[in-house]
Amino acid sequence: MVTVKSNQKTLHKELVTYFDHYWANHTQDTLSDQFFEQQNETHGRKEHRRCWVTMDLSSLSIAAEWQAKTVAAIQSDRVSNEKGRSHIRYFISSKAMTAEEVLKATREHWGVENQLHWVLDVSFGEDVLQGEVAECPDCGIELEITSVDPLAVDYAPEVEEDWGE
Repeated sequence: MVTVKSNQKTLHKELVTYFDHYWANHTQDTLSDQFFEQQNETHGRKEHRRCWVTMDLSSLSIAAEWQAKTVAAIQSDRVSNEKGRSHIRYFISSKAMTAEEVLKATREHWGVENQLHWVLDVSFGEDVLQGEVAECPDCGIELEITSVDPLAVDYAPEVEEDWGE
């Protein structure tokens, strides 16, 4: 699954146009494979996420060129400290997916992303080091990310292969 951002101008515009048209003509949604929503309240903030998908790409020629099987829109509404924010993101996937599956996959992605940042901060004090590498700002993060991989090495026993000798 890939997030479609505004730098993919034609694909992004196609998805925005498609879903804007869909929402204008479908004011009520019911839970189905094409629509799913979830709400939660954690860490003092309320979140409401809605996901719409389609696998009918007959009117989405650019998405079809990308060999997408599913296109999706996710609207996230968040209220924190009495301030609200709403954001819509668009996705394409090479796999046929339901709205519930898309929503779950995007949430899992953020879990992985947040875990990486936690490891970088705890292991390398990343938050403390912000801006300290003035000569080469990218060098520090590259070294840190490269160093994270050995921390998660799987020490499974090696398997001898028989090469027929």
